[in-house]
Amino acid sequence: MLLKTGSRSMGLRKGRRMNREIKFRAWSREGEEMLSWERLASSMGIGSIFMLWDDPQGYVLMQWIGLNDKFGSPIYEGDVLSLWPNGHVVFTEELAAFGVRTEDSGHLDLNPNIAFRSAVIGNIFEHPHLLKGQP
Repeated sequence: MLLKTGSRSMGLRKGRRMNREIKFRAWSREGEEMLSWERLASSMGIGSIFMLWDDPQGYVLMQWIGLNDKFGSPIYEGDVLSLWPNGHVVFTEELAAFGVRTEDSGHLDLNPNIAFRSAVIGNIFEHPHLLKGQP
């Protein structure tokens, strides 16, 4: 299930609109499990999910970055990618961009060329051993 933001004017010529998909998942700290958007929506109700953004209530929300890996799997914040087994996907507010944070290099840009050569091999919650010594 995808949440579509609907048509919004994005500064394009009059009459032209742009749509984009927004997907989320959440890590339940209490249940120690990853919850899909569908599962969250069915258990909490769609309106309650958006309230989690400001008041997480034991959940860690992660957004799809808008790119898929080489196998077509969506890449989310918190994912560990095969090209950087010691890093994970983050959103950096200062850069207003998604990237990979590694122990060695800090923030590395995550563009479509790199994403399409990578594979999601896990995430920081279910597979913390993949980070190889990262906090």
